[in-house]
Amino acid sequence: MASLSQHPAPGEHNIHFRGDTITFTLTNHTGEKGKAWLRSNIGYAHVRHTEIIIHAEQGLPPLSRDWHDFPMKEEGENRFTLTLPLLGVGRFEAKAYFLEDSSDLIEWPDGGNSVIKVEPSETCAGNTMYTAFVRQFGEIKYKGAVAPQDEAAVRQLDEAGYAVLPRSGKFRDLIQELDFIVGTLRCKIIQLLPIHPTPTTYARMGRFGSPFAVMDLLDVDPSLAEFDKQTTPIDQFQELVDEVHKRNARLYLDMPINHTGWASHLQVNHPEWFHRNEDESFMSPGAWGVLWEDLSKLDYSQRGLWHYMADVFLFWCRRGVDGFRCDAGYKVPFEAWEYIIAKVRMEYPDTIFMLEGLGGYKHVTEGLLADSGMNWAYSEIFQNYDQAQVDGYLPESIRVSEAKGNLIHFCETHDNLRLAATSHTFARLRAAFCALTTHNGAFGFANGVEWYAEEKINVHNAHALNWNAESNMIDHLRRIHAIMEVHPSFHAGATVQLVTSGYHNSAAILRTDAGGKHKLLVLANLSHEAQGHVEWNGDFGAFKTDLLSSNFVDHAEHSCSLQAGEVLCLTDEPDWMNRIFETLEAPFHGSEQSEQQCLRAKAMDIYHYFQALDRFDPEHFVASPKALCEELAGDAPCVTSWQWPRDTRRTVLLPPGHFLLVQSECGFIAELKNEDGATLAHEKSFTQIDGRHFVIFLPLDTPHAHRSLKLKLTVFEDHEIRHAAAPIMQLCEEPDAKVITTCRAGEMHDRDRYAVCTNNHGALSQVRIGWAELRSKYDGLLIANLDPDVPVDRHTMFTRCRAWIVRAGYSNELSLHCQKRFTVADDGTVVWNFAVPVGEGKLIPLKAALQQHPDTNAVQLSFIREDAGDDPEH
Repeated sequence: MASLSQHPAPGEHNIHFRGDTITFTLTNHTGEKGKAWLRSNIGYAHVRHTEIIIHAEQGLPPLSRDWHDFPMKEEGENRFTLTLPLLGVGRFEAKAYFLEDSSDLIEWPDGGNSVIKVEPSETCAGNTMYTAFVRQFGEIKYKGAVAPQDEAAVRQLDEAGYAVLPRSGKFRDLIQELDFIVGTLRCKIIQLLPIHPTPTTYARMGRFGSPFAVMDLLDVDPSLAEFDKQTTPIDQFQELVDEVHKRNARLYLDMPINHTGWASHLQVNHPEWFHRNEDESFMSPGAWGVLWEDLSKLDYSQRGLWHYMADVFLFWCRRGVDGFRCDAGYKVPFEAWEYIIAKVRMEYPDTIFMLEGLGGYKHVTEGLLADSGMNWAYSEIFQNYDQAQVDGYLPESIRVSEAKGNLIHFCETHDNLRLAATSHTFARLRAAFCALTTHNGAFGFANGVEWYAEEKINVHNAHALNWNAESNMIDHLRRIHAIMEVHPSFHAGATVQLVTSGYHNSAAILRTDAGGKHKLLVLANLSHEAQGHVEWNGDFGAFKTDLLSSNFVDHAEHSCSLQAGEVLCLTDEPDWMNRIFETLEAPFHGSEQSEQQCLRAKAMDIYHYFQALDRFDPEHFVASPKALCEELAGDAPCVTSWQWPRDTRRTVLLPPGHFLLVQSECGFIAELKNEDGATLAHEKSFTQIDGRHFVIFLPLDTPHAHRSLKLKLTVFEDHEIRHAAAPIMQLCEEPDAKVITTCRAGEMHDRDRYAVCTNNHGALSQVRIGWAELRSKYDGLLIANLDPDVPVDRHTMFTRCRAWIVRAGYSNELSLHCQKRFTVADDGTVVWNFAVPVGEGKLIPLKAALQQHPDTNAVQLSFIREDAGDDPEH
């Protein structure tokens, strides 16, 4: 036995989600007394990402500032534990060590560091994905871009050298279908094929040009927008993003990062960032033995390209994009990805990077998933059809998904032949089998699958989607998605195990939730043409209720007969059937498990900030986030509130160490931005118990000087989506701050100085340093609050009072010319002191005082002639 043993085991990879905790255990078998520590960079994602960025941009070596030693607690003899919250998204490492009392020699358990990958909390469940090719929507979804009767005429124009570009589907066409895609089909993620401008003349392939032949990564194809002089094409893309978010869904972009189209903006302005052939011509990329002649391959040995691409991803994140499919991402170097992802996570830590590694080496995909910060990758389950292929592929896919990064199960992509072109039975089989073998409900399909579309997606064209076909599998997909939303064997920590016995061209998969309590037995006849049966290892005689069909299935102890292409999802708990029905009847809001994990993570942020995780209670947080913060702060005021829409037109001051609580009667997304436009924090609203929606930002690092921030909001009102940007002034520390309460004659050149007084009733006075001067529409001796109960808009009742001293025919007005002092007393009284000339070299000392009544709309003005004293001039 090794002298030290650790759990999680050294060298082991684990996947967790933000809002989880992880417990490390070190057992000492040496018999010696001592202490244990955990060396880790958990909790220091920001530091790690900063070092990666500095290394890439400045060439400075990483100094491992993110690594710290945490003391472990002794739990009984020779056993030490430590539990840490997982609050940062990213890749972390940890390893425990032991230090004997009488020695300074560190002892380590055998093996490498434990690797902990922390994913965004929202992705713990319900990651159903719909691939939308915007070009195929609108009327095109019914009949295609070119009607059959027009094909001959179009070909004739092609042959004559004309560029024939039919009408394309639009962003607004896709918006019209969101209630169906998100609400009816229950898809959480809309993944768009590339939306950037494509070649329309030179190097155009096919009818429209390939969306992967991008001309400008920072723009959208204007053919995807309606001509509308009130908006731009990017504005219309933003409309789509907002409508997706309003339905609590997410939008991902397909980003061709390995190449551009010929004559792209990047190629024209930075030809040095492209690979060249031996003859100095631009190199084209390829895969599967195919060379894509319309594309030019980017050269990632150029560091400037890294920086540009990081800015491209941030550009789209700032427009609301939640994730990216990284086309041919396996061709981009590991170091480039590590930098780009770190750069994005500094502003948008929950952004998803989904690697398209098809055609690349599996070890490259696994390495990028495990270590670069990449979240997901494509599974190849969609091209494994019979039992031999499934038996060979699925166990390895399960291993990667449970340790390195989730492999997303698509049943059909834009690159494949249509499932329904084989048969409807085959389409239903492949959709159910690919979905029910996923982790965290990460299942996707291309538009048209739900309508049994048979014409392959051609990215150079725009074919029909068989939309509204009477024969479809909408209910089939809805049921699958509902099962994945509610059943815990599709949530975080669940395991998937292939338990097939023998070879009958079938599959048996056991799904078990994280607690080991709830299980499902998935059975599939992988032949869509012949009846068959499946055999399995294990005792599942009680699994008789099929969640897919609602039928009772009477099967043998270790086998079951299946119709051609039949898939069963069997449970030993029939009550799950009721949960499925309830879910299907309810409006789609995403997986409840996902929402709870997000709420848990945010509550944990608050408790961790106050070092009070031992009191962790998410329900207290959602009841009143402000009350919780102030309670944890020892009843000290530490929350600055901002209310929609009341505060959109005022500058809210944010003191050092204060949380910013943003509240609204409807859901919203909020961002805090600095003066350079960089995002300091990005949050989606939660719902309090009282029904109000809120976001609470953690205190920001205190600046050296006051700085202006912008609170950017997207608010989802019932009949309108509204955008707003409101100023926030973040205050610095002022350890020697002083309030000037007195100005003497030589200091009164600044005429903009003024005093503000108020009372218990909400009345106020705003008066200038110069008696009776008005320099603002808000100046006044009495500005009344006319509501007896609450503060409302004030009304100016008494603007100013002009005064003169008259003596022996001499007349002088009270003004700055004869003013000696301006003072605000401790009791709030404002005093102007004068020495007024009255002829013959004489001065009259005079004091004017303003005092508010404490409880009503009233002020008292006093004019006091002061004692001349020993001054002969007075």
